[in-house]
Amino acid sequence: MVTAFSRTPSERVRRVDVFAYVVGLMGLVYVGDFALAGLAGTATTTAAGLAAVGGFALASAVWMHRNPDSLHDGAEPAPAYLYVLPVVSTGAFLVLAANWVAQLV
Repeated sequence: MVTAFSRTPSERVRRVDVFAYVVGLMGLVYVGDFALAGLAGTATTTAAGLAAVGGFALASAVWMHRNPDSLHDGAEPAPAYLYVLPVVSTGAFLVLAANWVAQLV
């Protein structure tokens, strides 16, 4: 059954692009958190490990974007319901970024 959420709003946005964006944001959060802890002088080995995970997440986001066939139906256009993931992830990232700025000030 075809619904409004299963239609493709844009033919240019692929499924793999949506997932790579979300994974890349996760990597930015981990790396950014470690950078902030390093600037504040409170960096721990746990934060360094999470920064390494963030680096791998950023690398995997680039790899997914460059190899869309690695994801099931990755080269197909993303349906409308998948657009919820980047919207929620971007909102959460902006809240964290605002918290980081508040900590620096």
